[in-house]
Amino acid sequence: REPLLTFQFPFGSENGNTSGWMDMYTGTYGFYFPSITFWIEVLLSVAAMGILASIVSIITYKFIVKRQGTTGAFLIGYGLLMPFFLLQPYYLVEFLNCRNKFMRFCIGVVVPVINLFKIPEAMYGYTPKYAAKSIRSFAFYTGSPMLIEVNKNITQY
Repeated sequence: REPLLTFQFPFGSENGNTSGWMDMYTGTYGFYFPSITFWIEVLLSVAAMGILASIVSIITYKFIVKRQGTTGAFLIGYGLLMPFFLLQPYYLVEFLNCRNKFMRFCIGVVVPVINLFKIPEAMYGYTPKYAAKSIRSFAFYTGSPMLIEVNKNITQY
Protein backbone atom coordinates (compact mmCIF):
# COMPACT_ATOMS: atom_id res chain seq x y z
CA ARG A 1 0.00 0.00 0.00
CA GLU A 2 1.08 3.51 -0.73
CA PRO A 3 0.52 6.23 1.86
CA LEU A 4 -1.89 9.03 1.07
CA LEU A 5 0.34 11.63 2.72
CA THR A 6 3.83 11.39 4.22
CA PHE A 7 5.72 13.78 6.46
CA GLN A 8 8.90 13.84 8.52
CA PHE A 9 9.08 14.77 12.14
CA PRO A 10 11.58 17.66 12.22
CA PHE A 11 13.21 16.95 15.56
CA GLY A 12 16.10 14.72 16.49
CA SER A 13 19.89 14.85 16.67
CA GLU A 14 20.36 14.79 12.88
CA ASN A 15 18.31 18.00 12.59
CA GLY A 16 20.37 19.98 15.07
CA ASN A 17 18.65 18.98 18.30
CA THR A 18 21.51 18.12 20.64
CA SER A 19 19.52 16.74 23.56
CA GLY A 20 18.62 13.52 21.75
CA TRP A 21 15.42 12.88 23.67
CA MET A 22 13.31 13.26 20.51
CA ASP A 23 15.34 10.70 18.52
CA MET A 24 12.72 8.02 19.03
CA TYR A 25 10.17 10.15 17.15
CA THR A 26 12.46 10.95 14.23
CA GLY A 27 11.50 9.41 10.93
CA THR A 28 8.97 9.43 8.14
CA TYR A 29 5.30 8.93 8.94
CA GLY A 30 2.39 8.39 6.61
CA PHE A 31 -1.40 8.36 6.47
CA TYR A 32 -3.10 5.46 4.73
CA PHE A 33 -6.61 4.89 3.47
CA PRO A 34 -8.64 2.55 5.67
CA SER A 35 -8.09 -1.08 4.70
CA ILE A 36 -11.26 -3.07 4.00
CA THR A 37 -9.42 -6.33 4.67
CA PHE A 38 -8.66 -5.20 8.23
CA TRP A 39 -12.34 -4.60 8.94
CA ILE A 40 -13.28 -7.95 7.41
CA GLU A 41 -10.72 -9.60 9.71
CA VAL A 42 -12.18 -7.75 12.70
CA LEU A 43 -15.70 -8.86 11.80
CA LEU A 44 -14.65 -12.48 11.30
CA SER A 45 -12.65 -12.63 14.52
CA VAL A 46 -15.54 -11.10 16.52
CA ALA A 47 -17.89 -13.69 14.99
CA ALA A 48 -15.42 -16.50 15.78
CA MET A 49 -15.07 -15.31 19.38
CA GLY A 50 -18.87 -15.15 19.69
CA ILE A 51 -19.24 -18.71 18.42
CA LEU A 52 -16.48 -19.90 20.74
CA ALA A 53 -18.08 -18.12 23.71
CA SER A 54 -21.43 -19.72 22.90
CA ILE A 55 -19.94 -23.21 22.75
CA VAL A 56 -18.00 -22.72 25.99
CA SER A 57 -21.02 -21.27 27.79
CA ILE A 58 -23.15 -24.26 26.76
CA ILE A 59 -20.47 -26.68 27.99
CA THR A 60 -20.00 -24.72 31.20
CA TYR A 61 -23.73 -24.51 31.90
CA LYS A 62 -24.54 -28.16 31.18
CA PHE A 63 -21.50 -29.76 32.80
CA ILE A 64 -20.48 -27.30 35.53
CA VAL A 65 -23.37 -25.08 36.61
CA LYS A 66 -25.93 -27.89 36.60
CA ARG A 67 -23.50 -30.30 38.33
CA GLN A 68 -21.96 -27.80 40.70
CA GLY A 69 -19.62 -29.23 43.33
CA THR A 70 -19.29 -32.67 41.73
CA THR A 71 -16.05 -34.29 40.71
CA GLY A 72 -17.13 -34.23 37.05
CA ALA A 73 -17.66 -30.47 37.18
CA PHE A 74 -14.15 -29.92 38.56
CA LEU A 75 -12.62 -32.33 36.02
CA ILE A 76 -14.25 -30.53 33.11
CA GLY A 77 -13.41 -27.13 34.55
CA TYR A 78 -9.81 -27.74 35.56
CA GLY A 79 -9.03 -30.56 33.12
CA LEU A 80 -10.64 -29.33 29.90
CA LEU A 81 -11.75 -25.70 29.89
CA MET A 82 -8.99 -24.02 31.91
CA PRO A 83 -6.13 -25.61 29.90
CA PHE A 84 -8.02 -24.79 26.69
CA PHE A 85 -8.14 -21.09 27.56
CA LEU A 86 -4.51 -21.08 28.63
CA LEU A 87 -3.34 -22.59 25.31
CA GLN A 88 -5.99 -21.27 22.91
CA PRO A 89 -4.59 -17.73 22.42
CA TYR A 90 -1.24 -18.86 21.08
CA TYR A 91 -2.67 -21.33 18.59
CA LEU A 92 -5.51 -19.06 17.49
CA VAL A 93 -3.20 -16.10 16.83
CA GLU A 94 -0.89 -18.35 14.82
CA PHE A 95 -3.79 -19.96 12.92
CA LEU A 96 -5.33 -16.61 12.01
CA ASN A 97 -1.92 -15.08 11.27
CA CYS A 98 -3.00 -12.09 13.34
CA ARG A 99 -0.51 -9.21 13.24
CA ASN A 100 -2.61 -6.35 14.57
CA LYS A 101 -1.63 -5.59 18.17
CA PHE A 102 -5.16 -4.77 19.28
CA MET A 103 -6.59 -7.98 17.82
CA ARG A 104 -3.78 -10.01 19.39
CA PHE A 105 -4.58 -8.36 22.71
CA CYS A 106 -8.28 -9.24 22.43
CA ILE A 107 -7.60 -12.83 21.39
CA GLY A 108 -4.76 -13.38 23.83
CA VAL A 109 -5.89 -11.46 26.89
CA VAL A 110 -9.54 -10.41 26.99
CA VAL A 111 -11.32 -13.66 26.09
CA PRO A 112 -9.09 -16.04 28.11
CA VAL A 113 -9.04 -13.85 31.22
CA ILE A 114 -12.82 -13.46 31.26
CA ASN A 115 -13.28 -17.22 30.96
CA LEU A 116 -10.50 -18.06 33.42
CA PHE A 117 -12.47 -16.11 36.03
CA LYS A 118 -15.99 -17.18 35.08
CA ILE A 119 -15.29 -20.93 34.96
CA PRO A 120 -14.07 -21.22 38.59
CA GLU A 121 -16.90 -18.89 39.57
CA ALA A 122 -19.32 -21.45 38.11
CA MET A 123 -17.49 -24.40 39.70
CA TYR A 124 -17.57 -22.95 43.21
CA GLY A 125 -21.13 -21.60 43.08
CA TYR A 126 -20.51 -17.87 42.79
CA THR A 127 -22.43 -17.43 39.55
CA PRO A 128 -25.28 -14.96 40.14
CA LYS A 129 -28.72 -16.54 40.42
CA TYR A 130 -30.10 -14.61 37.48
CA ALA A 131 -27.33 -15.98 35.26
CA ALA A 132 -27.73 -19.59 36.36
CA LYS A 133 -31.49 -19.81 35.81
CA SER A 134 -31.29 -20.66 32.07
CA ILE A 135 -28.73 -21.45 29.42
CA ARG A 136 -29.64 -18.25 27.58
CA SER A 137 -29.05 -16.11 30.67
CA PHE A 138 -25.78 -17.88 31.37
CA ALA A 139 -24.56 -17.42 27.78
CA PHE A 140 -25.41 -13.71 27.98
CA TYR A 141 -23.65 -13.41 31.33
CA THR A 142 -20.57 -15.34 30.18
CA GLY A 143 -20.29 -13.41 26.92
CA SER A 144 -20.36 -10.03 28.65
CA PRO A 145 -16.97 -8.77 29.79
CA MET A 146 -18.60 -6.08 31.92
CA LEU A 147 -21.01 -6.50 34.80
CA ILE A 148 -24.69 -6.71 33.94
CA GLU A 149 -27.31 -4.81 35.88
CA VAL A 150 -30.45 -6.75 36.72
CA ASN A 151 -33.83 -5.30 37.59
CA LYS A 152 -34.56 -7.00 40.92
CA ASN A 153 -38.33 -6.52 40.62
CA ILE A 154 -38.67 -8.57 37.43
CA THR A 155 -35.25 -10.33 37.46
CA GLN A 156 -34.44 -9.34 33.91
CA TYR A 157 -31.53 -7.47 32.39
